[in-house]
Amino acid sequence: KTMLPGGGKILKRKEVLKKEKVSEAIKQWGYSPSEGTYTYFISKGNSGDLLGILFVQAIEYKHGSIGLAVGYDKGGHVSDIKILSCPEKYVKELSEQVQDNGFLERFLHLSTNEVINKAKDTGKETPETIRQLIANEIGSTSILLKAFQGL
Repeated sequence: KTMLPGGGKILKRKEVLKKEKVSEAIKQWGYSPSEGTYTYFISKGNSGDLLGILFVQAIEYKHGSIGLAVGYDKGGHVSDIKILSCPEKYVKELSEQVQDNGFLERFLHLSTNEVINKAKDTGKETPETIRQLIANEIGSTSILLKAFQGL
């Protein structure tokens, strides 16, 4: 929650991504997060205006789960991305492919459409890498943001 702008209250929200939204996303962008319930955090100012949104996701990778947080500003631009957790056996791979080479920083300040396109471009890399998985999840949060908040 420290990734959200201060000065207001933070609300936890649960929303369902319905089948229609999944189909719409696949038609528009070629992929979508799975149908189901998603939890995210909204920071609102004292007058109720939107300050920022934070998605905290768990990504299944081989034999473990990677924690990822993606923050957005009120205009729907990525404001921060952090890896929250990773199984010890994948730390070296994650560091080399994602954290140490500025990969995450390439998504900062991009709009939701730009994030989705960058994630799709990264998804074309072969063989499948941890970097593709992270990029896909960042793109998925942008699709969720569009579906839930219209940003």
